[in-house]
Amino acid sequence: MAGHPQMIRQFARFLHSQISPHFGKDVEIRAKGFCSLNGRLPQLRIDPELNLAAVSPTELRKHVLPLEKGQSHVAQVAAQ
Repeated sequence: MAGHPQMIRQFARFLHSQISPHFGKDVEIRAKGFCSLNGRLPQLRIDPELNLAAVSPTELRKHVLPLEKGQSHVAQVAAQ
């Protein structure tokens, strides 16, 4: 799911709607989502300080972190 930030946001909003009434206050939902692409080591995809329950879809795009360029994990192992 980390490769789909919009799905993480949707689940966070659902979770918020289920949990907030039990606590009697507005709760924040945060996540650490890691993603691996083309054999690269997993990298953080969403700002972990972001309250996913309160962010709009357009704001979410600003908080999706770019994947760093580099050798894939497979290439690093093969080079050893």
